[in-house]
Amino acid sequence: MSQTTVPVDRIVPFHRFDDAIGLRNSILVWTLRFDDVLDAAKLRDSLNALLSIGNWKRLGGRVRKKRDGKLEVHIPESFTPQHPAADFSHTKLDCCIDEHALGRRLPVATEKPKLYESSTIFHEFATRENPPLTIEDYCNSDLPQIGLHVVSFTDATLVSVSWPHTMSDAVGIQTLLINWSRVMAGREIEVQHLEDVESNPLDNLEAGEGGTLKQEEWILKSSLVTGVWFVIWVIRYIWTIIWVSQESKLIYLPARTIKALRREAEDSLVEQTQTLVPGHLEKPFVSDGDVITAWAVRMACLHQASQQTSQQSITIINALDVRARLPDLFKQNTAYVGNFAFALFTKTTVGQVMSTSLGELAHTVRRSLLEQVPQAQIRAMFQELRKTRMGALIVGTATSSPLIFSNWSKTKICEVVDFSPAVIRPGKQGPVISEPGKPVYHHSLHTKRSQTARDAFNILGKDPAGNYWIAAWLPPCAWPRIKEEMQKLP
Repeated sequence: MSQTTVPVDRIVPFHRFDDAIGLRNSILVWTLRFDDVLDAAKLRDSLNALLSIGNWKRLGGRVRKKRDGKLEVHIPESFTPQHPAADFSHTKLDCCIDEHALGRRLPVATEKPKLYESSTIFHEFATRENPPLTIEDYCNSDLPQIGLHVVSFTDATLVSVSWPHTMSDAVGIQTLLINWSRVMAGREIEVQHLEDVESNPLDNLEAGEGGTLKQEEWILKSSLVTGVWFVIWVIRYIWTIIWVSQESKLIYLPARTIKALRREAEDSLVEQTQTLVPGHLEKPFVSDGDVITAWAVRMACLHQASQQTSQQSITIINALDVRARLPDLFKQNTAYVGNFAFALFTKTTVGQVMSTSLGELAHTVRRSLLEQVPQAQIRAMFQELRKTRMGALIVGTATSSPLIFSNWSKTKICEVVDFSPAVIRPGKQGPVISEPGKPVYHHSLHTKRSQTARDAFNILGKDPAGNYWIAAWLPPCAWPRIKEEMQKLP
């Protein structure tokens, strides 16, 4: 099929880390639940209004592929009803959300920890019919990059935003949602300036932020898997994709469970510190994210915890958003919508995970991350990344199993999204109470099953009551043990 063309004002190439092979066929959807009836037309109009302001027009541009295979964005001269800035669809259902066969299956907060079905069962609520599944679907059509699908019940509303991963990571979409909320409230003057469409802050990173950074060797350079060992790692990974299936579930941890896990971690750290330094009572700091990561790593290793597998090496991979870590490159009060997340690594083994306390494992994760986040170390990692052909670094050994974490907690979606100007009437309050126009729950999914979504945890963050929601992809044999352990949690 030939690529659709429309009159364009500008043609802008994709930045290197946006046009990555691993992102091209990842089409994401973020679904937010509101226990209010929202005006779908107001949602649509305010989003289109945002995408008509200054550089925000880039997000309404059409993706095209050049003859050399690289991607570029064609930004229209103006948007029209025939060529809108965002693709809009609306389903109106004449029933309460709990009366709908699928709506009643949406996860809700409970007193005890619980495993829910994968969010993939909610595709019906996520997009219009026949949504784009790959980047080719955008290139060969007039589809905008952003899709907005609204499902209206008589007492609630589901708002889903879809986009190709080549456009942005989750933090970029959070920025979109914040500025969308401002336009909806008539506060266009507060909309952030979107970064220049033809530049990327990371282009200046290799130069050391204008020469202000000293040259350092990456702290994990000696642990890089290269040469023949890299080939072995790739073969093993492809083998697991073919032969080891994955099952996705949603993990719910109430606020009180998080408090109990954090108390357990802190107490074990104090005990360990007192053993090393008698009389020292200060608690080493660990965050909710550190504790949840440590707990999740342990859960992922439960089914491997045998004498034969205790020496199996694991590389814990955490996504780092570098926007806040490189203040000389990323300007304050400027919006950066793109892919600015890179990997931080923690090396361990199944035996170490299962034999150390929760606090010690959480502290190990935190310490390893702190060693890698100084600006000079980010620059050194970035230089190593530029040397690779696949756009990713492999740390550990040729037989290391990756365990991937993406923590969206800092997006604070249930706090920063404010669609109150679109509230027609408040619905019935559920187990989680929120202000009108603010989400009570959210989840994400792919429009097409991703083979690389495996051995991974996506910490979606807290709801208004402080409960945590975590999406996970693990081998089916892992889930019975995890369910058993979760039943022991307070």
